[in-house]
Amino acid sequence: MTDNGTMQPFEPTIRAAVNAVEARLAEIRAAQDSYPDQWQALHLESFWNRDAALVVLKPQNVHPTDMTVMADGDLQEYMGGHGVVAVLLRNEAKHIVVDCNVETATVQMTLPITAL
Repeated sequence: MTDNGTMQPFEPTIRAAVNAVEARLAEIRAAQDSYPDQWQALHLESFWNRDAALVVLKPQNVHPTDMTVMADGDLQEYMGGHGVVAVLLRNEAKHIVVDCNVETATVQMTLPITAL
């Protein structure tokens, strides 16, 4: 395939975020072990179009259901696995809002995005 210099790569998909998580799983586990009782949103990678891969870490004893992840009022794609949540953040943001059910309560958190 010939590159004409004007072609952009494909838009990143949720799989790009999952790949970023899998590539840095040891670092993610260390961050989770450092703060086992805290929710965290960690920036893993930025893509050519200003999208980014994040990982959301939850407290180890919390098992959320019906989760949504939003940034600037827009729903973001996410996928759970490996005990963490990979998020494909569309456009730049300083924080995300996570809504979920934990046991019998509905919880909403604003998490600042920090570098891993």
